[in-house]
Amino acid sequence: TGHNIGGGNTNYDSNGVKIGSSTYEITAGTYDASGRTLTSKQTTTQFDAKDQKTSNSTDDTTYTYDNAGHQSSKNIHTNFDATGASTGGNSGETTYSYDANGNQLGHTTTYTNFNAAGKNTYSYFYTYDSTGHNIGGGDTSYDSNGLKTGSSTYTTTKTYDASGRTLTSKQTTTQFDAKDQKTSSSPDETTYTYDRA
Repeated sequence: TGHNIGGGNTNYDSNGVKIGSSTYEITAGTYDASGRTLTSKQTTTQFDAKDQKTSNSTDDTTYTYDNAGHQSSKNIHTNFDATGASTGGNSGETTYSYDANGNQLGHTTTYTNFNAAGKNTYSYFYTYDSTGHNIGGGDTSYDSNGLKTGSSTYTTTKTYDASGRTLTSKQTTTQFDAKDQKTSSSPDETTYTYDRA
């Protein structure tokens, strides 16, 4: 079917002596009736100069499709030491929004870091409009037990000239406590001008 199922690379110093290598294997891939990927798993393994395993990581990705065939994805990346014990990792998810005619209105990408126990340590997200301009975002902080300690969001509104250069920018940042109660808000407004050169 032509699907990539693995690969790797080897690194050498300036004298041509091997200093390390890595391999990856793609397994557990599933597909729908149209051949679109639904799930995939990639395992990457690092080796030292003597081909002893030093660490490895896994990437588990899930793909979903709406009725119009638009794809969203979520990836969970987990790191392991040489003994196979988890050392933490991160996840990333991208979702898209569309109007009734199937035109993309924008997308949001969310990232979350977690520790060896699988508890969230920090997460953040960015939102973009249909032209790729960042229009918002935010982050959330957690304690060592994975309990939320606070968060913030921001929204950005910009205007542009005919050449696509920014003329005005307004960004409002809002802070929240662990119970999602607003604690403060601050706007920043910036105006840009350009000379004829």
